[in-house]
Amino acid sequence: MSTPWKFDSEVSKNFNKIAETHIPDYQRVNELTLNLLKDSIPKDGLIVELGCSNGNFISLLNSSGFTKILGIDQSSDMINEAMKRNLNAELVISSNIPENLGPVSAIVSNWTIQFNEDKISILKKIYDSLTENGIFILTEKMTQSALTKKQYYDWKHSNGVSWDEIQQKEDSLKGVMFSESLEWWLKTLREIGFTKINIANSYMDFTTMILIKDV
Repeated sequence: MSTPWKFDSEVSKNFNKIAETHIPDYQRVNELTLNLLKDSIPKDGLIVELGCSNGNFISLLNSSGFTKILGIDQSSDMINEAMKRNLNAELVISSNIPENLGPVSAIVSNWTIQFNEDKISILKKIYDSLTENGIFILTEKMTQSALTKKQYYDWKHSNGVSWDEIQQKEDSLKGVMFSESLEWWLKTLREIGFTKINIANSYMDFTTMILIKDV
């Protein structure tokens, strides 16, 4: 029986390799997210990244001149790795958006909310925290069909991941990752208040959405 997946010190130290071999379009989505923010908010607008991991995306924000960044991750090991990089950002250990942040220009949550069973409370907090016309960029692993799951496994294997490791990872995520269908996401996000939703990228059910708070 596999041990439940945890973002512990071992995963945190090897996160870059894990991300590249297990997350389709990892670099591409980070670059896409950065370009979307560059085109939509001022450099001094507050950006919150929920699920900042070891700070890879924050590093891109730093190099692009953004000056107000809050990185949040529920893994203390991930935050510790991020802190080693001397990033120009505030880093917080948490699983949700803090209270009373003030107007937030943009919130980014890529491959993160899927690890939370109570997604709706997080999404409501995100919506409430955004300023009018604020942007929310969300990437999630959606519920996969048998066909897309096979393609996903084949893709991981082509990156050098063994079939045993692929199965162990799948088993370890049971009760840890809580994927939902694209239909669930669209319905839930609209009910919360996001009426402007566009899909910016999707590959093997890993889907990136752009959402605007239009009040």
